[in-house]
Amino acid sequence: MEVKVRNMLRHEFDKWLQISINTQAEYNASVSGKLVEDEITELKRILPSILPDGFDTNKHHFYAIDTEEDTNIGFIWIGPMPSLDKNSIFIFDIHIHEKERSKGIGRKALLQLHSIIANMGIKTVILNVLKSNYALKLYESVGYKVIENGEFSCIMSKTEVS
Repeated sequence: MEVKVRNMLRHEFDKWLQISINTQAEYNASVSGKLVEDEITELKRILPSILPDGFDTNKHHFYAIDTEEDTNIGFIWIGPMPSLDKNSIFIFDIHIHEKERSKGIGRKALLQLHSIIANMGIKTVILNVLKSNYALKLYESVGYKVIENGEFSCIMSKTEVS
């Protein structure tokens, strides 16, 4: 299947944001023991500090993942983190719609994202992934290394993206 990563359109942002919040809340609840609803409330509370201008937040980039038929099958959000240097970027979210998973789409999208990031002049990509997430093996297979190991998740890094 052909996959293309493109800039997210403004009208797609709210749909993606709701999907992202719900998915992240489910992941958080799976390790925190809290209710998903409580995790959603917390994410909605902190989101304005991360994205103060929403879609227009400086240095944050939002992408859609489409098939060759222009069917949207996922989204990506990258941006700076205060603790990272200017040559690094954080992947806040990569989401592939559930029915499209395990088809190689995530790999193709991630490799295209690496090219986009390299064209920005960024050298290092950082992400945080739950150890139970099936995508952990994908990240390892494209060169990400664990740089911090937590109880439920790990922070991974890939340098010299291209």
